[in-house]
Amino acid sequence: MLLDHLAGFRLRYHAEHLACATTLRQLSRVFGEIADPEAARHAVEHRNRQVADAFTTRLLPHTGDLLDLARSGLAMMPPAPHHAAWRLLLDDLDHATDRIHHHLKTDVVGRGGDRCRADAQVWPYLTTWAEHALTVRDLAAQHRAAHIPVLLAAEQERLTALALDARTCGQLEPFESWYDAAGRRITLAYLIEDDDSTILVLAGDVAGEQMTVLGQYDNEYGAGRCSPPPVPTGVLRPDAPWGPERAVPDSDLGVLIQGVIDSHHSGDVAAAIAAAVETDSRDRGPLPMLDDFLRVCAEFADALDTPQGHKTATRLNVLAAHVHAITRELRAAGEELGKHVAVLPPQRVPHPRHIPAPPGPAPDTALPPGRLSAPAVPSARTK
Repeated sequence: MLLDHLAGFRLRYHAEHLACATTLRQLSRVFGEIADPEAARHAVEHRNRQVADAFTTRLLPHTGDLLDLARSGLAMMPPAPHHAAWRLLLDDLDHATDRIHHHLKTDVVGRGGDRCRADAQVWPYLTTWAEHALTVRDLAAQHRAAHIPVLLAAEQERLTALALDARTCGQLEPFESWYDAAGRRITLAYLIEDDDSTILVLAGDVAGEQMTVLGQYDNEYGAGRCSPPPVPTGVLRPDAPWGPERAVPDSDLGVLIQGVIDSHHSGDVAAAIAAAVETDSRDRGPLPMLDDFLRVCAEFADALDTPQGHKTATRLNVLAAHVHAITRELRAAGEELGKHVAVLPPQRVPHPRHIPAPPGPAPDTALPPGRLSAPAVPSARTK
């Protein structure tokens, strides 16, 4: 299946990219510079080669069909202002494919060029395909929107009343959410009844009175297949630097920050906050480590056994107490965010990477009046 090729390439890209980034972070540094540039070069060349080979064998023969499928899926959707931005992303992928063909076919095969150099030249275009693979997947999936079952009005009214009652009693547990082509928030939620549960497909704000039920299913797979398909989620910073243009994080906190910038789901950010405040001795987060640092500095200042040393020790202990309080509040905020199943709205479309965007006003990334952000922390619970 076409989308399987796309998913396979995306997984391979992220696996190789993570392995390379981990190697680069682990290399020793002198004054911030990698002390073994040869090892760094080999790690990057291996990553480029593996991803280029995966793209060539797994995805390149199918890129035209995938883009055609995504464009026809987009054409089936009700019009919306941000659709032009999605079309631009598909055009950007077309351009990326042309450049990959040029460098891997013409430069290497036709003129016997340096394979390492060609792999490096196509890396930005491979990154574009990996970044926008989910956009292609979600647009292509719009073809099944016409086959989604529709409840009879009486059954929908009955299930909606059941869902509202369950929400009041704390027996409605959302676990996944997205936006559909009509701009509705679609949420999957467990309906808990007598130690058993089914899956409800909800439309609208799960905390509001206008929430309606679109269906009831025995398991997550059936609920997902019979729900309106998701459109591509938005991004936090549409104009953020990307791939080769941004520095690789060289600290655990830098990795967490970059992870939040790249996140689409509230659950991902909640997980980043949990990592930042982790107190486990084997994998302490940066905030508990800062607390430890301030307290050991205070211990040293106090050990000087001078009036100024005692005064500074007191000041450092006060700062450590502040950090401890911030850590406690941040942990609570992360848990709160984790319970709020939500995704970034689709109109926050990333800018194209290679072709220029047409002149005009900046895209509006705000939700229409009266609309709230949507839900998305996966649950480990299964039927």
